[in-house]
Formats: sequence, structure tokens, C-alpha cells
Amino acid sequence: MLHDIGLNSSQLIFQCTYGNDLKQIILDMLKHTQSTTSNIYYLQGKLYEFFSVLSRDAAIETAPAISQESNYILEAISFIRNNYSRGVSVADVAAHLNINRSYLYTLFKNTLDISPKNFLTNFRISRAREQLILTDYSVEYIAHSCGYHDTLVFSKAFKSIIGFTPREYRKRNRTETHDNLIASQKEIEELMIKEK
Repeated sequence: MLHDIGLNSSQLIFQCTYGNDLKQIILDMLKHTQSTTSNIYYLQGKLYEFFSVLSRDAAIETAPAISQESNYILEAISFIRNNYSRGVSVADVAAHLNINRSYLYTLFKNTLDISPKNFLTNFRISRAREQLILTDYSVEYIAHSCGYHDTLVFSKAFKSIIGFTPREYRKRNRTETHDNLIASQKEIEELMIKEK
């Protein structure tokens, strides 16, 4: 299941736009703490619901009859999502699909209006942004976990896309995210107290 949403041993962070839905599922799960058969089945169902919500962002809408070109794009995106942290290149994506790089480029430009290289870079930078805000990992570690072997190359790519260096971005966004997490934690604690 985790593989389907792009998580692996090198990438342990995932940002989901359905945070409130996930929070509600967790709160519902926290209400069923007794070890009864009924609660065990209930919690298993909620766990599947949790992963279903997580995978909403990972799902790519497709038409009922999918063309070979669309299939290549979907497969390329899936490959990038699951392997970007290993430092894969556009050539690796093309090789995985058994097509040449120029055809992959044409497919991406015609379908997504972006080159495969820019798509891969944007995907890596989006994952780096998540880690910069949500973890205390060093910039060097984050660069490596996003497939960059050179921190300077990572920092330049990050700044060209985001407009800030990774350290500046972390500093600017950390306070807001931290405040939101503290507020959510207090809300959960208040809900747990009400339930008792």
C-alpha cells in the first residue's frame, strides 16, 4: 500500500491535501481502544479507509479506454514516484518503459506540457519541501534522499524553482507549520479528554 503512494525506505514523508479527513479517521480510531473483536475489525476498516484517503492524491484520473501513450505517461509517473530517491534520470525512466528519450520527451510535452526532466526535478523538489518543513533532517540528508548526490546542485535546483535556498525555505515555513501542529495536537488532546 505504501508503495502505491510513493513511500519507500528512502522516502518516509508524504504530504496529503486531505489532512482533515485523515485527522477525523484517526480521532475515530482513538475512540476504539478496547481489545474486542468488534473494535479490531472496526480499526482494520478505518486503517483501510486511512490508506484510501492517502491514495487520493496518488491516483491519476484515466479515461476508460487508455491509449498506449497515456499508459507510458502513467507508468513513467509511477516509476518516478517510486524511484526518484535513488537518483534516477530521464534515461532510466525511458529505459524502464523501453522507449527512447526523445519519444518520452514528446509524450510528456504533448500530454503534461512539461519535459520529463522538469517533471522529475519538480517532483524531487516537492518532496524536499515536505521534508524541510516536517523534519529536522539536514539539507544534505534531504538532498540525498531526494536523489541528489551533490548538495550544491540540489540547492541551486531548489532555489531556481522555489525562489529560496532550502535553509531559507525551512526557516520561513517552519514556524507556521509548527504552530499548526501544536494547535492540532491540542485539539486532539481536548477531544480525547471529552471522550473520557
